[in-house]
Amino acid sequence: MRLAAMMIALPLASGAASAMDGETLNFACSAPETSALHGFCSGYIAGAIDGIRHGEMLMKIRYATRLPEEVLRAMDAAEIGPALCAPADITPKAARLLVSDFLSKQSEKWRRDTTAELAVWAALTDIYPCP
Repeated sequence: MRLAAMMIALPLASGAASAMDGETLNFACSAPETSALHGFCSGYIAGAIDGIRHGEMLMKIRYATRLPEEVLRAMDAAEIGPALCAPADITPKAARLLVSDFLSKQSEKWRRDTTAELAVWAALTDIYPCP
């Protein structure tokens, strides 16, 4: 348990320059359901989903209040879609199972080279593509 906690803490403690990668998230998501890592996985994924959705909302608010009307019309005409099309009522358990399954199918190199948040986005976009 102590080793597992250190494997999660080390990438986080090393500073903003190195975000947690998909391999570390995969390790946590593969842990037994009774372990703290399992709970960390579910919480991380739920937080990533919230962050993606809230970031999108904040960008819309920011642009809607600061951009000239003609730019906003051009953006609407381009039909820029949502950042994430997973169901709004997806449960943390369902999201964890989907992301964990997706991660297990990716190469170790892909998981190491991909941030954990991007891995969550990639998994959910693969499963729930936007129209």
